[in-house]
Amino acid sequence: MDRVVQEFENLTQQDAAFLERLAGNLPFLADLSMADVTVYCMRSSREATAIAQARPHSIVPIHTEALVGKLITVQDDLQRSFAH
Repeated sequence: MDRVVQEFENLTQQDAAFLERLAGNLPFLADLSMADVTVYCMRSSREATAIAQARPHSIVPIHTEALVGKLITVQDDLQRSFAH
């Protein structure tokens, strides 16, 4: 996650530390909620980059591929939402 977060110049060290702590808890949250959990940082009003991801172990995850570092647009998100 560090590599991806460093791309966001507008994040403070406190922001990065918070996101690091959040990312550390994502596997627990994914299992507890029985859902894939992905954290994004906005690049613009229509684009974001996945900075952390966790997949549940308790059920089959929706996303089998790694999303960290991938750019997602509003259009991509809409297409994914209707595909599942």
